[in-house]
Amino acid sequence: MLALNHGHTVARPHYQQRCPCECRTGQSENRMLFHSTSRFLIPYSSRFNILKCKYLVLQTLHQPNKNFSTLYFFHPSVQIDKVFHDLPDNLLYKHLPSKIGFKRRVASLYSTSTVSEDHKIEDDKPSARTPIRKERMEGQELLRMTLSQKSELTAEDWTQLGEKLTANVKENWQVLCMHTIYIDGNLNAGKSLISYLNQQNIELSPIILTFYIGLLGKTANHSEDQEKEMMHYFNVLKSKLDVFDAASIEVLVSGISKTRYYLECLPLLKLYQEFNSLSQSLLCDLLEAGLKYMNDEVIKMAFSEFNFGDAEVLNITLRVPKMVQTCLVSGNEKGFEMLMDFLRQHRLNLPKSGLDNIVEHFQSYQPDKWRMQFGQSHPKRGTCNVCHTQLKEIEITESEFSAVRKAFLSQVIIGKNVFYKSNPLEVKNFIHFVKVRGPFDIVVDGLNVLYKGHGPPSKSKLQPVLSYLMRQNQRVLLLGNKVLMKCLPKITNPELFHVFLTETTKADDVFYLYAALHSGIDCLILTSDKLRDHRFLMQKDLRPIFNKWIQKVQIHHWFNDTTTFAVLRRDVFDLGPVKDEGGWHLPVNEVDKNFPFGKNSLLCLRHKDWKQASSPDPVLPHSSIKAHDHRSPGQKTDNLKQMDKDFQESLDQLRHFYKEMNVKKDKVDNRKRVDNVEWFKM
Repeated sequence: MLALNHGHTVARPHYQQRCPCECRTGQSENRMLFHSTSRFLIPYSSRFNILKCKYLVLQTLHQPNKNFSTLYFFHPSVQIDKVFHDLPDNLLYKHLPSKIGFKRRVASLYSTSTVSEDHKIEDDKPSARTPIRKERMEGQELLRMTLSQKSELTAEDWTQLGEKLTANVKENWQVLCMHTIYIDGNLNAGKSLISYLNQQNIELSPIILTFYIGLLGKTANHSEDQEKEMMHYFNVLKSKLDVFDAASIEVLVSGISKTRYYLECLPLLKLYQEFNSLSQSLLCDLLEAGLKYMNDEVIKMAFSEFNFGDAEVLNITLRVPKMVQTCLVSGNEKGFEMLMDFLRQHRLNLPKSGLDNIVEHFQSYQPDKWRMQFGQSHPKRGTCNVCHTQLKEIEITESEFSAVRKAFLSQVIIGKNVFYKSNPLEVKNFIHFVKVRGPFDIVVDGLNVLYKGHGPPSKSKLQPVLSYLMRQNQRVLLLGNKVLMKCLPKITNPELFHVFLTETTKADDVFYLYAALHSGIDCLILTSDKLRDHRFLMQKDLRPIFNKWIQKVQIHHWFNDTTTFAVLRRDVFDLGPVKDEGGWHLPVNEVDKNFPFGKNSLLCLRHKDWKQASSPDPVLPHSSIKAHDHRSPGQKTDNLKQMDKDFQESLDQLRHFYKEMNVKKDKVDNRKRVDNVEWFKM
């Protein structure tokens, strides 16, 4: 007997029938469904989700001689009323709070009051779960070894294999086999297993049908007969189930989206979205289908649902090469442009390996149309060193900036409570400070300047920065905390220089973003912080604009010693992906320790019949101080002096600038360079 909440008890019945969703419910005591005359309890496990629970409730309510009045629900979701809105009104829902977390096998029958110590569920230990995993892996290896020895298994072979698997694996051997076959994409083995089950008059369970449908779709390759077979079994599956669980929807969409019946995925995704946010994997499947079958509405629908809540490596960037291949095979030029525009808006730069795959696809499907070469963009002029095409500057309209500013001030600061780490009085004082002392021309992250480079924070690091900015007659706001107070230099022009010190450094980035947005569209920000967190707090349609604004106003790479300050890099040019009359430029994601903002590298795609620009610009390579000149011999003689001057301004192209440069020895030369630095308009 197990004690339930409010002192009720229910006898633990014998094993029930297998769970219709084919999870392990019903195979162990901790995962059983518990039934009584008036109560229905749903356990929660790592393999359970809301849709499965709803399916189980609906199935159980239709059992004869059952009159449930209370549903004890262990799932931690807050959407219970939404999930079970179509159940009888007299059915009560009750939470039994779990105290044992997700790492435990199940949270069922664990209430806050009357569970005895003898019946508490113990932690899942690795040693207890390892045999299950080992059994499954051994079963999969046995199946793969059997399939490798025979090209086609007979009914007798399947029977013998089933006996071996049943003796060694607790899981249903048919489900294990079909799941493994689905993973391996072995169509012949899948057809053989289905044929065997039909010959033996074994009813195909929903999970077997799900994996087989996914297998047929993934391997269809435009085969009409196979696609029709897939739809036949999909209709059979729908006749068996009223509700699909999330895992099944993912498998079904992965297969159906590869066929001409891809629109059947939309109702499945709508059902999935009712209780879960759409995963990037599902959206990529839908997007590939839209690109393959040239359905612009489906493409736009998929793009609109992407929600980047983190700065992690995104699934879409890993699948872009495959999408590009799909566009080339289907001849969907418009879809390719839509894909590139989406990547540009959200600053989703592809790694070098991904662009290598794209180059291979272009060479395979359009070998006579393109010239492809990796190069770099000149940081000052914004010209490609391969084709010498002038890239466009990033442009932000006043209306776009106003929308971002309004959203940041209202939604981010107030709605998302970004200032929660600061006390309300400090926030109030800062807002008043900006209102009275602003607007500013540039906001300086003081602590970022102090701690940049080698050595402890000191006045000598801050003095050159502020001196240079005030010589430019700029209104400067310096932000920091009490550490900054000890390093403040002597102020020679208090009308142009303002300081605000916070009690903590945990929210200083929000302070200088607020000050910059309040000051206007041309206010610059001097910091090497990537500011990743705040762009994801903006609403979807404003994130691309916020990205553009940050990229345009941020100075993230500079040099300063005890007497010298020089702005080395500010990314004011749009690296793309961007299209021009000669082809495409695709940026390369080459972020590393030495180049946290990348190297301005790009892939240059040019039409073979396109003529190169007549006035090429030389670009200094990363690995060498000596420049590689692309000009003709006559141009070399005429423009040698101008080239040398250009090379001096290209300091950010030195790969290991801080290691190779002797600051003390070249101090005078550096000072001369600073006087000529005009890389951004102050």
